[in-house]
Amino acid sequence: MNSMEDKEIFVKIAEALLVDYSSIYYVNAVTKRYKWYSINSGFKSLGLEFEGDDFFKNVLRDAIKVVYPEDVQLIVDFLSETNVMNNIRTGEMKSILYRLIIDGKPVYHTMRLIKGIGEDSDYFIVGVLNVDEKIRKEQAAKEMEEKSLTYNQIAMALATRLDAVYYVDANTLSYVEYTCSNEDSGMEILAEGDDFFEEFGEEVRTKVVPEDRVFMTDSLSAEKLNSLRETGDIQKFNFRILKNGAPVYMSYRMVWAADGRHFIVGISNIDSQVRKEKDYVQAIRSATEMAERDGLTGVKNMTAYQKMEDLLQKGINVGSQEPFAIVVCDVNGLKEVNDTFGHKTGDEYIRSACDVVCGAFQHSPVFRIGGDEFCAVLRGSDYEKRESLLDGLRAQMAKNITSGDVVLASGMSAFEVGQDKLVSQIFKRADNMMYENKRQ
Repeated sequence: MNSMEDKEIFVKIAEALLVDYSSIYYVNAVTKRYKWYSINSGFKSLGLEFEGDDFFKNVLRDAIKVVYPEDVQLIVDFLSETNVMNNIRTGEMKSILYRLIIDGKPVYHTMRLIKGIGEDSDYFIVGVLNVDEKIRKEQAAKEMEEKSLTYNQIAMALATRLDAVYYVDANTLSYVEYTCSNEDSGMEILAEGDDFFEEFGEEVRTKVVPEDRVFMTDSLSAEKLNSLRETGDIQKFNFRILKNGAPVYMSYRMVWAADGRHFIVGISNIDSQVRKEKDYVQAIRSATEMAERDGLTGVKNMTAYQKMEDLLQKGINVGSQEPFAIVVCDVNGLKEVNDTFGHKTGDEYIRSACDVVCGAFQHSPVFRIGGDEFCAVLRGSDYEKRESLLDGLRAQMAKNITSGDVVLASGMSAFEVGQDKLVSQIFKRADNMMYENKRQ
């Protein structure tokens, strides 16, 4: 470029800078030679060449080094020779938004293609402007708007299921209490106050059942509130209030509002729901107990024994099983009793036999595992005294033979660590010993 041409270039550059571009490329469309100028120190730190012989080649090379990776292809397409020349011919002055990496951070810029000055000009200008502050403000405003909309929707949705909603200023602790009786009426102001923690805390001290006051008081503090702001968590727990002398289950939920200056507390009556759940759990427990209980004797049945056996087997499998023993008892002469006196008397005979087994092993579960067969699983103190307890049972049976009371045969086997791998092996030994005792 000659000095006259340089002078004209500077004039055109000045005109471009007047429209607030902080960096420009001035390009000869015919020779592809270019000069780059900037009034922004951030651009100069990028280390780009101030002039070159092939704009399209060099600028695309530089893009890979200084443009945010996700935006590189955008620049490549926009500054391709074909795209630029087509836009110049059609007179379209297009622009794009992209990000440059400056000081290790992505910074938003706009790039605009400007047709050369004069109808026959062989030059075009690419203007670059830093718009990072503007874009980030717009993004923050949009994000805040979306969050506000979301929180408002949540608040209204919760309001239809809550008895009270407190909207609290986190700095002053002043609050407004809202209530919502139905979906059509919306939220109405129920009360206002100057210190949420103090006034709500007074409600806790006077209305919440004593057992729940301590953890509620600990939960209602500025320290807890600030920790929730940092984590973004929702604070929630259930508590009980006294109403007409009876406890009523309530739910507490607290969440920070989108503006970061308020928090919202929702209180709802969940008494009916909790009691239904408790009734359901109790019904399941009762049904389970009935399914595992022998209807004639009241002791546990074969189903319950199988569960016990599974539990013991798991302990053996993992090597953590504590010592235990199994006692197997069989009622002698039940068939003769049934045949002679009838099944009603036979049932009484079985119940008497059950009382004998339960009396012999008072601290151990007893199971009726067959029509005339019982077993007990001895652990703890009964295990430690197992030999004397079995001797006592057999001594009682010797007396019953003479007195004509119920008689049982019995056998016992203890778990041998390192040898027994299956509970069924231990049961089998006890069963064999029972039959040996029956034959005596």
